[in-house]
Amino acid sequence: MSKTKRISRFRDFAQSAFKNGMDAVSNVHQTMVEVPVDIAREFGYPEEKASALKASHRRILDRVYGSVCSSFDEFSDLAVKQAGELRDLIEDQSSPPPTNSGAGPKKSAEGKKSKRKKKGKH
Repeated sequence: MSKTKRISRFRDFAQSAFKNGMDAVSNVHQTMVEVPVDIAREFGYPEEKASALKASHRRILDRVYGSVCSSFDEFSDLAVKQAGELRDLIEDQSSPPPTNSGAGPKKSAEGKKSKRKKKGKH
């Protein structure tokens, strides 16, 4: 299995775990919001207003937690994409350079100059 595929599988696992955790936190948060509304209703707060308040909080929480999960998904997708690009870059760097079509290696201009200097000194 390729490294990119392993990273992708880990991303799927991390996304699933993150969403499960966010769902748990969202449920706890929703319960924390509903308790005082339920208590207020017991002391005469109108049922219609209590239900509207709970629905409003539920929409807010869904939007906030949904946004956090979407951001995490985008981040993890980007991480997998960058891992693939990094793999490609490493492969490009480790590939042997193209061979010359001419006979033998080419000498650099600097190498030629240093040989001329040596000839002049002897």
